[in-house]
Amino acid sequence: MPTTSPRLDRMALRAQFPALAQEVGGHPLVYLDNAATSQKPQSVLDALAAYYEDDNANVHRGIHELSRRATTAFEVHRRARFGRVGVDPRHHGGHQSGGKQLGYGHIG
Repeated sequence: MPTTSPRLDRMALRAQFPALAQEVGGHPLVYLDNAATSQKPQSVLDALAAYYEDDNANVHRGIHELSRRATTAFEVHRRARFGRVGVDPRHHGGHQSGGKQLGYGHIG
């Protein structure tokens, strides 16, 4: 039996991205250059601002409070991210730098 999914509310989705609230040439901005960079929803901008305002420090590098908080937040989100794809982060092959290396490591 086919299932129906709820309709996507495009205007509500668009409203989550502050950059898309502007007009260019009298028309709502349409941003298609996501290969170069992607627009961020307000929730991501808020999380980034909170991090840079309160906990900006090197992860896994310092023994001071800011580094401890940054490391804790990093590890909490890392475990959640791996959990969503069914990977146990304790058995992951360590930290990798670079998006391609991380992506290729999970493909293989």
